[in-house]
Amino acid sequence: MKKEYMLQLSNKLLIFIREKPEKVFNIRFGLGKAGDNIDEQRKIIQWFRYARDYRAKLGDDRLSEEKIYDILAKTSEAKRSILFQSLKDIPDVKDLATATQKYQIQLWVNQNREASWVAKTLEIALRKRVERDTKPMYSILEEFIKLKNTPTVS
Repeated sequence: MKKEYMLQLSNKLLIFIREKPEKVFNIRFGLGKAGDNIDEQRKIIQWFRYARDYRAKLGDDRLSEEKIYDILAKTSEAKRSILFQSLKDIPDVKDLATATQKYQIQLWVNQNREASWVAKTLEIALRKRVERDTKPMYSILEEFIKLKNTPTVS
């Protein structure tokens, strides 16, 4: 409990002094060089909590989903997908993880990616129904397919 309070206090101080999220990510949490080893959960969860608090205090436009995605640029598409999907299981960062994952999927749609590319990127088979309930990556693929097949309004 005391450690959690100290982390919250640290986030509030960093936001008060308007420390940039990129700097907090790269220097304070040392995640800038992590690349695909980003799944050091404690630090990335804490950074997402910082990002959530930063957005709440200064506005979503000061740290957009696009910016978060760019901060994570040294991480592969698959690793980012896994990260966002796993963070959706943590109640206090679920909304931010969901929004950032939606940004990623929309980006794929905008880049005219195909379902086969997404499946290959996520390292899953395109049509294995048996595994759909047990592998969370299939929900990402299904979300992509649904968004890709949604007609756009002109």
